Amino acid sequence: MFNLLPLLLLVNTTLSVPPLGLLPGVSLDDPKGTPKKAPAVAEKFQHPKGIAWIGTWDAATAEAKRTGKAILLLSAAPQCRGIPGIW
Repeated sequence: MFNLLPLLLLVNTTLSVPPLGLLPGVSLDDPKGTPKKAPAVAEKFQHPKGIAWIGTWDAATAEAKRTGKAILLLSAAPQCRGIPGIW
């Protein structure tokens, strides 16, 4: 694999204006300059209602003990991609 740094330096030295991210008042994150608000919690987590998606075993066992519900452990591996079923 080759290193892109010399190529990027070469491109940046040939420009007559600074790159977009270095222009005053211009942001790469928001090129139109529109204000962004933080998404509401409901917008961030689009999981179906009634399903508690929990990422750690400790949190899942604590929730199972608290609610008295069973745990469905769902896992996958890259070598399982051709097997029909859940995915």
